[in-house]
Amino acid sequence: MTIPAPVERCSKRVSDKTGVFTHPCPNKATTTENGKPYCTIHAPSYIREKRNAKRDAKWAAREEAQAKANLHARQASLFPELVEAAKEALEILETIHNTYHVSPNMWVKLTIAFAKARALMPEVETPK
Repeated sequence: MTIPAPVERCSKRVSDKTGVFTHPCPNKATTTENGKPYCTIHAPSYIREKRNAKRDAKWAAREEAQAKANLHARQASLFPELVEAAKEALEILETIHNTYHVSPNMWVKLTIAFAKARALMPEVETPK
């Protein structure tokens, strides 16, 4: 009868379910770091990679939120200029409408469009 070779176990100590007592990790060692055997879960390199991935994800989320806030701020700063440009375009279109011959059907459509645009202008001028 042959005696099986002893299996090398992880050198990390883990706590039990109560969190009061500790015992050796029961997992089989898969790697050796700093001269100590570790399972995949407790290997310092794995823990470091996991921590770095979590940190990188956190920073990526922060940067994305900051970029979104910067975009909204830029859009808000351009809003008054956009309203002024729309007013000028509306005045030019009304001048063309009143100066040149426009078919009756088109005249009705333009009149309705101008009325809608004029009604919306006070709401648009002050962003919420």
